[in-house]
Amino acid sequence: MRNIFKIIRIWLYLLLFSFRVNAQECGTISGPNTILAADVASADIAALTGPNLTVRYFVHVVRSTAGVTDITQTMIDNAFNATVHFYSDNGICLSKSGQDFIDNSAFLMPYGSTFPSSSIIATSNNINAIDIYILLTDVLYAPTLNVLGFATGITSKELFIDGRVISNATGLNYNTLPHEIGHCFSLYHTHHGTCIENPADLTECPESTITIDSGCGDFIGDTPADPNLSNSPRCGNVAVSARGTYNSTSCIWTPNISWAAYHPHERNIMSYAPHRPCRNQFTIGQVDRMKYAITTSSILIPTIVPDNKSIAGLTMSSGSQNYFLKDYITSSNLNITTTANLNFKAGNYIEINPTSTFGPFTTTGSFTATIEPVCNSITVTNNAKMAISQDTFPYRPMLKDCLSWVTTHATDFGFYSVMQHIINGDTTIGGLVYKKIDAKYLIPISSLTFNYYYREDIVNKKVYSYELSFGIESIIYDFDKVEGEILFDGFIDSITYEVLEDGISYKNFWVMGEVRLIEGLGQIGTISIGEEATSYECYRDGNQSIISISPFCDTIQFDSTFCKRETTLALHLQSFKATATCDN
Repeated sequence: MRNIFKIIRIWLYLLLFSFRVNAQECGTISGPNTILAADVASADIAALTGPNLTVRYFVHVVRSTAGVTDITQTMIDNAFNATVHFYSDNGICLSKSGQDFIDNSAFLMPYGSTFPSSSIIATSNNINAIDIYILLTDVLYAPTLNVLGFATGITSKELFIDGRVISNATGLNYNTLPHEIGHCFSLYHTHHGTCIENPADLTECPESTITIDSGCGDFIGDTPADPNLSNSPRCGNVAVSARGTYNSTSCIWTPNISWAAYHPHERNIMSYAPHRPCRNQFTIGQVDRMKYAITTSSILIPTIVPDNKSIAGLTMSSGSQNYFLKDYITSSNLNITTTANLNFKAGNYIEINPTSTFGPFTTTGSFTATIEPVCNSITVTNNAKMAISQDTFPYRPMLKDCLSWVTTHATDFGFYSVMQHIINGDTTIGGLVYKKIDAKYLIPISSLTFNYYYREDIVNKKVYSYELSFGIESIIYDFDKVEGEILFDGFIDSITYEVLEDGISYKNFWVMGEVRLIEGLGQIGTISIGEEATSYECYRDGNQSIISISPFCDTIQFDSTFCKRETTLALHLQSFKATATCDN
């Protein structure tokens, strides 16, 4: 008799599943519960997780073979910005560890029994992150399917999201992504057991409407019995109006007389409340269950971001390695060169011993060290950077002969010019030694040369400009500024270090999300004074390019006659190349 009942349940499930046109928004198939409420209750959750439990996630954007998608980066960032706050408010930090693209049109077939989820996962996945696969709009939410997303199981680390969710993440569908992540973290629907979620799982049972019941339903005591507030086919396609009335403004469901025993949590993220913006809450019991699952499941434990790590004796000339720590990283004797990519990110500080060397690199090699809060991170290189607390890099003086830079100048009247500036020997003024800066027009071509004078105080990390016509000295650059101080037209957001084209690490000062000053070089970017805008575009030391902000940096014809140091300058203007020797 039991087997006959099981067969009937499975047949009923398949029949209902074939009519998903009636708005089944989640395609996650539940399985037997593996976490007992008693185990969660007896666990010391605070000891397991600390104040914040930090979990990595990785975004995979699935595109056509030609690399076409209707999902923009802004859409992705908006979706995850909404999602991370649902979790951070409950002591679970979601932090993005990376993003890639999977270009294969065969992976974009409509959702159904042949949907290639296993093949997609096999193409790109991470053992130490929740893998989130974003598909084109309506790949899952096809006209006859109506699935917005699904996790690969209850307690899992892969989930798939229809592009419709991402493109409308701040509106109608803004809670679907946190809903599917909840399944990965071992949460069932709040109506689980009330309706047949998976007829193959005979452990499903309806939650009591009278007493606290953590042995049935979603196996959590503080989520009351839920009759399912939508007309999901898994629950027999019973119209919402047949069970009660739902007010999308107040988010309150009023049951009909025959359903009066039910008092569901209408705002729960794991519910099917008809008005999705109402679903914005987890209960304490749900949060505890998620934290318990993350810290005890062999699938999820590798996704946890550790507190700290010490790295010593690492040598790399190729390949990539990323170290992502919640608190700090200490390192020594690193040797990173050629095409290798090494990336450090930590929440509080990064210590890099002076015995380490970085570069020379090719155009693809790099080393980065970034301090940023790991909680609420939605981009890999988040602009909300913080200052590195232990400055182990030596000060890099700016005023050395043959350092040159290019500025472009534009006015409201349409005038446009390009100037080259180069440090060109010593000049004594009033008993102080200054470096003379020679400047001349490259566009339009002119033989005129302009001079001005800089002096550097290496001990105090300041550069002064001397106005010869007025006899006045003033500070032009202060490389000793710290986060929060005013720099140019704003406050310093953060201070980071980046290895530039010459293989040397430079200190970057960020203002309003952009690098505006680089120690050892000077100003970067555009400043506007009155009707004129000046942009600092290119820096080079002799024939070695250091940083190129604009594409024309590689084609502009530098005037080599300025340089007094013995070196060979490679000059480029489109296909033209010339060399010149300078003497010191």
